[in-house]
Amino acid sequence: MRFRPLSLLIIGLAAPAAGQWPPVVRNLQVLPKETKFSSRIDTMKAFTRALGVRCTYCHVGKEGEPLETYDFASDDKEAKVKARAMLKMVAGINDQFLAALPSRHVPAVSVSCATCHRGAVVPAVDSAKKAGG
Repeated sequence: MRFRPLSLLIIGLAAPAAGQWPPVVRNLQVLPKETKFSSRIDTMKAFTRALGVRCTYCHVGKEGEPLETYDFASDDKEAKVKARAMLKMVAGINDQFLAALPSRHVPAVSVSCATCHRGAVVPAVDSAKKAGG
């Protein structure tokens, strides 16, 4: 059987996309519940880049399996619990400490996960700070 380009397009559109996140989210504790789906996905992607990890670092699931099989609501992984605490810390730094600076530059300076982690699970300590300088 020979497929024409239009047939392939229709088949491609009809097939379920592999690796989709669930549209309904349960157990949100730090991110606002009204956050748009696309914004949540962008936030999760930013976490993976900032720490150099994949979804299974915080979420229960098997690497290589479809995301539909993951238990995103589970709190079984310590990394997810730590991530929530770190998000609260980042919000505190941005909303309380940096916001209180009298000479804060516009656009406002803020910190994120990547500020310290820079692509690593454990933030690197600058050599000058190690030496006490």
